[in-house]
Amino acid sequence: MHRSIWFVLGHDIEKRGSIPDTLFALADRLRLEDVSVTMVLAKTPAPAEREALRELDVDVRVLDFESARAPVALFLWFQEYRPAIVQFHFAGNPPCTFLAAAKLARACTVVQERDSIRPRGLLLDRVIDMRIEGSAVSLRRFENRDGSAVRRRLGLGPAPLVVCITPLDETKGAETVVRAMALLDPEVHLAFAGGAGFAAVASRRSGNAEASNGGPCEMALRSIAGKLGISKRVHFLGARDNVEDVLLASSVVVVSSPETSSLAAIEGMAAARPVIVTRSGALPTVVADAGIVVPQEDPASLGLAIRTVLSDPEEGARLGRLGRKRVEEAYSTDVYADRLLKTYRKIFLRADARTEPSRILQIA
Repeated sequence: MHRSIWFVLGHDIEKRGSIPDTLFALADRLRLEDVSVTMVLAKTPAPAEREALRELDVDVRVLDFESARAPVALFLWFQEYRPAIVQFHFAGNPPCTFLAAAKLARACTVVQERDSIRPRGLLLDRVIDMRIEGSAVSLRRFENRDGSAVRRRLGLGPAPLVVCITPLDETKGAETVVRAMALLDPEVHLAFAGGAGFAAVASRRSGNAEASNGGPCEMALRSIAGKLGISKRVHFLGARDNVEDVLLASSVVVVSSPETSSLAAIEGMAAARPVIVTRSGALPTVVADAGIVVPQEDPASLGLAIRTVLSDPEEGARLGRLGRKRVEEAYSTDVYADRLLKTYRKIFLRADARTEPSRILQIA
């Protein structure tokens, strides 16, 4: 066993591209510490990502995780290369067969979790050595960017814009935002961006900021907006390669769905925008005193919070500064890498790389 780490990324992981920012930060730091890094991906990375990984000396392998042969392939790779650590990034718990393949090679098995609670049991506790909780973003994504192009394409001028980052494969959280919009002044606009149920390809091909796939949940939201008489003020931007620009175009960011990862709230804070979240999951802890927390599925409370922020630009700016500072101190990829590297070093120093079962490392 030597100083090497394998990252296994599931095809269903929520992310802005094929590879999360945090892993680029980790690969960069691990290279400086003479640790070999291998990434197993569900699909071939985009050319820019592939070149970045090459420069970081990362060994990239592509594996069809849906194939019955996937556990065998992982087992053979782990047996041959004997990594000290295998870290899994899946939207849920990785398949037990994948974890078992790593355990049989005597690797420390690490699982990066999303915010929602994952089912646990005796079997999972025996094959998962460590769980990592929390999200992080690269602050460099927001450098030298602004939202002026997004606002021009929406024809907003100086009008206030509420941006909601949420999956549209369920409508409860998004419907709450639409109904809250009906309680606000008529010059306020709302834009949905990111998450399941959008089509980035349609947006890029058409060059239209409004392009999306028109799925059933979106159609339901459009119907609600129409009945409320606010259709012209509700925009569906689709999954975006430039989500940073959308956030920077906003006056306030709303994260309303219990199914939404805290990553959306962290991105809103990284953009130095006031963030409003619902009281669900890890969201209240993530924003702390740098944001506003409202009850779930309560349009009146959400509308009041939005109106309060928009009516007091100085308070909105103060919350934006607090949010940015909170990300810099607790949720940046640099902080994430620092904390994980300390843990990795302890594992490398062990004769047996395994840790105590189900240990939890909280990022921030």
